[in-house]
Amino acid sequence: MALPGSASWVLKKIWGCRDLLDRDPMCKQLFFSTGGYSIKKMYLCLLGQFPKVQWRRVVCNNFASPKSLFILWLAVHGRLSTKDRLMQWGIATDGVCSLCGVDPESVQHLSSQAFDQELQFAMRMSKKCTAVSKLLLAGFTEAVYCLWIQRNQRVFAGHVQSAEQIVKEIVFKVACRCRDSDIALLLY
Repeated sequence: MALPGSASWVLKKIWGCRDLLDRDPMCKQLFFSTGGYSIKKMYLCLLGQFPKVQWRRVVCNNFASPKSLFILWLAVHGRLSTKDRLMQWGIATDGVCSLCGVDPESVQHLSSQAFDQELQFAMRMSKKCTAVSKLLLAGFTEAVYCLWIQRNQRVFAGHVQSAEQIVKEIVFKVACRCRDSDIALLLY
């Protein structure tokens, strides 16, 4: 049966899912062999099966600010618009780091040359349920975000805060989002 052209977008989406189920033998077998329909089965069939990424708990079990989590997600995927990526896209830049002025700018360079090791440490911390591990995880996320903001301030506004101001800002952001009982752990 053909779908009329005047059908609503919702009906067109539903019809598209129907076609998807007709093409996927796994979905057909799942629904017809068990004899019953369930929303959970349908959802799992449409969702598909993908491997879980190791860093999922770093992003999902983190009480850092949403914008910090987004920047961390971009950094983990290597999708921040650093100068090395801009050069790959053909956008003319000098390629030198805006903060140090010496090395080529990349995600690895901005967050330290050992970003992968720091990410591994954050993944280990995300598996623990202690207050200290949650604070360290939020601090790591806010630090990546603050480094990205400092880079953008240098590129677009021409100024950067001192290291002491940046550390205070990171501690303040973590303290604002943590539980009152955990604030004492942030005092140094």
